[in-house]
Amino acid sequence: MDDEVKDKPGEGGAKGESPEEQDYVQMIMDRHKPLSQRGSAAIARAIIIPIVIAAIVLAVVWVALVNLGDSYMQAEFADVLRQARQPLVTQNFIERLFTPNFDHLKSMSVGRVLYVGKSDMVLIGGWHVRVEGVDNLRDYFKQARQMGSAPIFRMSCHDRRIHLDELMIVDEIVLTDKEIRVIERLDLLSRMPERSTKSEPGKIRRAPAFAYDDEDTFKKFVGQTIALAGKPVREEGGWILEGENWRMRLVPVADKKEFDTILDLALQNDEPLMVDVVFAKSYPWRDRKQPERSRSETQIVGEATMVSASLQGLHVGATATE
Repeated sequence: MDDEVKDKPGEGGAKGESPEEQDYVQMIMDRHKPLSQRGSAAIARAIIIPIVIAAIVLAVVWVALVNLGDSYMQAEFADVLRQARQPLVTQNFIERLFTPNFDHLKSMSVGRVLYVGKSDMVLIGGWHVRVEGVDNLRDYFKQARQMGSAPIFRMSCHDRRIHLDELMIVDEIVLTDKEIRVIERLDLLSRMPERSTKSEPGKIRRAPAFAYDDEDTFKKFVGQTIALAGKPVREEGGWILEGENWRMRLVPVADKKEFDTILDLALQNDEPLMVDVVFAKSYPWRDRKQPERSRSETQIVGEATMVSASLQGLHVGATATE
């Protein structure tokens, strides 16, 4: 009787199987059922889990793309100045992570400058800027030219500051963490003044070397516009142009700051420049009334008013155009 009860179908499952074995078999059978027969919970898990995984992967990829790439945007100097006037955008953690604002990061490739010195450069458009704390800026431009490239300035621009994060030449970082200061915008000549070693109509004559002890070599130029090559020095509150064997006092030109700028750049960087002047007055070899003006004592041949001047590719003049 006991055997009949034990073998009766539906009473205890298949012959010889324990309840645990029956549960395992049932689980295997459930897994092989079509998704539509497994119930709403199984269907939800089958749909939601891949979506969540895909969303996580996409989020990680997005964060990597927006944060790990080059965040510096190529810009002209006008864009740099415009951005520097703006405050830095404040963002919370989530915004910085998923939608960071990089408007303040600018990259500027400077392939050509009108002038470059130890720490100063004049950009196309007349912008005179200075990289603070640098005394070999010209060397970086020379290095870039030798490599057939241009220096790349990577900057943070906001709150009226331009911070040089990196100066790069090709793939090499040659300078970091400096401030860029805008000194002024210069009113420049559109082209270099026309000069000639001969007396040609419409051109400024380059004067020959003045003899220190001979009045005749320079007196004939009084009242004329001539071009002189020399180095400027500051003396007695004014500018003196020094040649090989002579000196010329430069009369200040009212309301023309560009002359002071170009003379000062040449002085700071110890380089010659070409100055066009109207030779207004000659000094005698000996001046009894004003001994301090005696050419024999000072080597100053006379006074001249600046008309124009050239330093590297920088040209300024009494009549200039933007």
